Amino acid sequence: MSEGNEKILYIGDNLPIMLGMESNSVDLIYTDPPFNTGTFRKGKTEKHSFIDTWTDYQVDFAYAYSLKAHYPKLWEMIILAEDMHSPAMRHYLEFMAPRIVQMHRLLKPTGTLYLHCDPNANYYLRLVMDCVFGKNNFLNEIVWAYRTGGVSKKYYPRKHDTLFFYAKGKSHTHHAPKETVLYDKPFFSGGEPDEGGKYPVEVYMRDVWEKGVKPVINTSKERTGYDSQKPLALLNRIIRASSNEGDLVMDPFCGCATTCVAAAGLSRRWIGIDQNEEAIQIFRDRLTGDLTTYYFETNMPVDAKLQKPIALPQREPTGYKKLSRAKAKIMLIQRDNKDGVTPYCRGCFDTPGEKYLEVDHILAQNKGGLDELENFQLLCGNCNRRKGNKDMEFLYEVLNTETRRRQRQILNSKKK
Repeated sequence: MSEGNEKILYIGDNLPIMLGMESNSVDLIYTDPPFNTGTFRKGKTEKHSFIDTWTDYQVDFAYAYSLKAHYPKLWEMIILAEDMHSPAMRHYLEFMAPRIVQMHRLLKPTGTLYLHCDPNANYYLRLVMDCVFGKNNFLNEIVWAYRTGGVSKKYYPRKHDTLFFYAKGKSHTHHAPKETVLYDKPFFSGGEPDEGGKYPVEVYMRDVWEKGVKPVINTSKERTGYDSQKPLALLNRIIRASSNEGDLVMDPFCGCATTCVAAAGLSRRWIGIDQNEEAIQIFRDRLTGDLTTYYFETNMPVDAKLQKPIALPQREPTGYKKLSRAKAKIMLIQRDNKDGVTPYCRGCFDTPGEKYLEVDHILAQNKGGLDELENFQLLCGNCNRRKGNKDMEFLYEVLNTETRRRQRQILNSKKK
């Protein structure tokens, strides 16, 4: 992506879209993804509502499985999340982790990411971020505290969100913001008191934000009716602190466009990505002019103008050597045996016998998949023919819900 005057809205699934973008091209990413609340999130109208609950239907299996090879500790944590929390949490992390990997790839070496979350999944997302960015690149856990309606007498009112602030490298853009604090005595001010007898002092802002960032409520002038809308003041603060004029700001879950509106107002270039139809309409209502819009109607990154695949950014494997399918089959069977399961088809979960299992790519070659062990899997002949040169999510759509439930029962019985 060349540096120009980007004002771009991508409509579609953000994972294949990000896969088609250049590495080291974005200065700042703010993302406010779904929180895995397990609820139906209702907006101002039925059109602005969405379901924030997770099943394996939302998982991009090809990319989720690739985590096992490239981020083994992260994969282990995701598997454990099912036992510690719920299957929904595992599927949510399988959805989020590949996207966080792509966000890390897209950031410039001086770039930073703010991940906005709430208590439903924040502790799991922190582990994902540590695995991908590295724990030493964690900068802050910012607490955005607010006062809104609704309390409980059984526990303290839950009135804050968390923003995890990470850098990609050791040197990152940061303009430390300041705020005014009032003191009873002139310890630091060296000036005159205000009308209330307090002494104002400019200090560096702490990691607890409450002053100057009010939530969007029913009476807010900027309210659009979108349920998860965040205030402009919050994004203005983040963008001023972590970018410069002319920098490129991206929001992969842009919703009702608050990040892009703030970036435009602060003379930054911006990219927003979303696939919610109603959110896109709000986006267009808030941002007009020379907005460039690209539609991604398939799971393959495409140039919307030419309708042809974008060349995917290839990682550079160290000492990569092409692996034959025959050798891969032997190694995959050995790995299953080592894991204590009878070798089985990753599509229908059947065990036709080692002789009848075939080897196929997880990430298709036409999407950049390599002939290496971590990109191969075992399939029975029937599933392999059904899948063709497409990805696993296509195969799982072919298999109906009842069959898939039976397959999981079979898989559990394969333990030796």
